[in-house]
Formats: sequence, structure tokens, C-alpha cells
Amino acid sequence: MIIMDFDKLHEMIGKYRLLLDRERDNAFLSQFDSFLLDAAGIEDVEVRKEIATRLHEVLKSLVSQDLSAGEILIEFFESEIIQDMIQTKNSARERELRQLTYEFGAFLQQASYSASTEEEFLRNMLRQSLQNLSSEIKPKEMRRKGESMIDVWVRAMEESVYPGEKS
Repeated sequence: MIIMDFDKLHEMIGKYRLLLDRERDNAFLSQFDSFLLDAAGIEDVEVRKEIATRLHEVLKSLVSQDLSAGEILIEFFESEIIQDMIQTKNSARERELRQLTYEFGAFLQQASYSASTEEEFLRNMLRQSLQNLSSEIKPKEMRRKGESMIDVWVRAMEESVYPGEKS
């Protein structure tokens, strides 16, 4: 007969939820940083960090309030996140600004932050992590004499998850 300590189980689940929330936030910030660099062309790390932090705070605030759709839009646009991104594009044309605004909307729709369940968030995060990993691994550069490609690939994945440790 197995006896469960429900207090410890409850505590463990609470810690797991905090971990998932933190991972979701980190994934979102990382995705948004990439968006700012790639789509918006903002190369200044500090500017990207400031805009990402402000966006995260705005979204957290909007989620925690009981607002109508119209109020959410007003609050979001009053935050001036979009304006800040656009102002970094000093001599952009209308087409570029339209594209940036459109891509930002697409980003918000697809970002892990908008995941409705922890499971959906986890799948999104894992999918993105694996896709990034698969494009970053350079197995031919890592291959040791006599090592199979499968072994190289597994080792590369392990080293990306546990940097500094050897397989």
C-alpha cells in the first residue's frame, strides 16, 4: 500500500507551476528579443532588453486585469511599444513600417506567451528549442574519429543542454 503525502505533492506542484511560469516568461523574452533583432533590425542589446521588458510588463498587466477588448487595445497602444520599435527605424518607408507592424502582430499571435495551457506552452517551447538546436548543430565539425553521426548528434544535443559537461 502506497501512502501519499498530499501536502508535499501540493508543494511540489506549486513549485512546478512557478518553474513553468518562469520558463514561459524566459521563452517569450527570448523570442521577442529575436524578433526585435531579426524583424525590427534593432541591434542595440540594451534597447531590445528595455523594449522586451516593457512589453512583458504590459502583457502581464493586461492579462491580470478584467478589461474589455477595446480597453485592452487602448492600454496596449498607450504603452508605446510599437512606437518605440518604429522610432528605431530612422528612415523607414511606409512599406517597411507596415511590414514591421504586421510581423509584430503575427509574433504576438504565435508567441509562447499566448499559449492557453501549460501543456501547449511546453509543446511550443520544446518545438522551438528543437528547431533551433537542429539548425545550430554542426556535426561534421564535432565528429571524432570513428564516431557515428548518431553519436555525434546525441553528444551535440547533450552538450547544448549541459554545456561544459562531457558525454
